[in-house]
Amino acid sequence: RVRPPFEMLWFGGPGPARMLSRHWGVSAPLAVGSRLFLTGQHSVLAIDAYNGRELWCRSLPGAGRKYALKNGSNFVADATNLYVAIGPVCHRLDQGSGQRIAVYRIPDMPDAGNTNGSEGQWGYVSVSDNLLLGSRLRGPASANEGTCVFALDKASGQTRWVYRVKRTVVTTAIALGGDRILLLDATAPEEAAKLQRRGDAD
Repeated sequence: RVRPPFEMLWFGGPGPARMLSRHWGVSAPLAVGSRLFLTGQHSVLAIDAYNGRELWCRSLPGAGRKYALKNGSNFVADATNLYVAIGPVCHRLDQGSGQRIAVYRIPDMPDAGNTNGSEGQWGYVSVSDNLLLGSRLRGPASANEGTCVFALDKASGQTRWVYRVKRTVVTTAIALGGDRILLLDATAPEEAAKLQRRGDAD
């Protein structure tokens, strides 16, 4: 029933009211099948990728992550679900309805060296088959210094394994490929710069 010629359809929305400022470099929209997902300041939205119609909006305070270019995006998807990391937890949402299916917590690590009594923040987030992968940050996401990388079982939320880093791992220095996860365990760039200024590093 649909015949060419096809033309670009211009559409507005969801508008700036629910979005973070573009100057803050937030996570880019995520396309899965016929849906487009994006994070507002305190919400997650699903948009029809073909006509721009808003399908649903889920209130999630703090959903938007600033400076994703440096700190990495905080949401990812598999074939049917959307995973949004906020603070120490990751929310699993149904792509079709936006209903919350589960909430995952980062593994309990009392000796992880978190600052200001914080239980740590969720940094890296990715999915692979039946696993939800993440990294634990020492402080807020803006600090971007990870103390460990871990995998949780999607179905149960139980910890499958934890890799404790020897120095630190930043969110953008973690990559998933096939059945392997690759990471750079090294001195944080800010700390390396301090050492160089003091003459303690090459």
